Amino acid sequence: MHLAEAFQTCTKDGCDIFEAFPPDLRRQSRSQIISMVLATDLSGHLTHVNRLKSKLYALHPSDLSVCGEESSEAVLLVPEELVLQTVMMMADIGHAMKSFPLHLAWSERVSEEFFRQGDTERQFRLPISPLCDRNTGVERFEKNQIGFLEFVVLPLYTAARDVMPLTGFDDVIANVRANAAKWDQREQAKTSTSDKPRTLSCKKSSNSLIIPPTIQEGEPGEETEESTEIVVEVAIDPTVVSSEGR
Repeated sequence: MHLAEAFQTCTKDGCDIFEAFPPDLRRQSRSQIISMVLATDLSGHLTHVNRLKSKLYALHPSDLSVCGEESSEAVLLVPEELVLQTVMMMADIGHAMKSFPLHLAWSERVSEEFFRQGDTERQFRLPISPLCDRNTGVERFEKNQIGFLEFVVLPLYTAARDVMPLTGFDDVIANVRANAAKWDQREQAKTSTSDKPRTLSCKKSSNSLIIPPTIQEGEPGEETEESTEIVVEVAIDPTVVSSEGR
């Protein structure tokens, strides 16, 4: 929808960025832009990653690492459309390579957008899309982010690095792995907190009945464990107390 609005805006006076383009180039540019945006649909993500890998296998059947002098030749053999789509896809999920505070902020925003979609689907009694169920998504937030980085981001970035050896790719991938480790730490901390046994604190009051420790029965000479003192709050009816005192 955003792309349709952009093209619609281009029809207004003074807003046509393609004004100087000849008709053929105008049509080609429009088609290429649409292709790049549609490539960001996650339903075709795995297919795109496999396309990148297939180019790598075809170029280097004996050595799957693109490096050295062959790397420049490898880039030329990758279709231009595939390169543009890949760059757009990496930009679309680019917050994964940023510092963790920025990555966290954008992850929360994206998740909230998904949850609102799920809320609308639930309102209209439609099947709730994956990752859009607020009832389960909040609890699984950290796990979902780990899966997103490991199964969506890293495969794309790694395949792109191997086919398009650009400067800085290794640093980008290192940042993604560092963010995945941060999410794992948060998940571990969350799990350890939820696994801690809950302790009950009993506070004495004027209406408390104290049950003294009792000795558990056992064999003669056998040590037994004493139960702990328990404080039970007792509600006392003042009318009963006053009638008994008369």
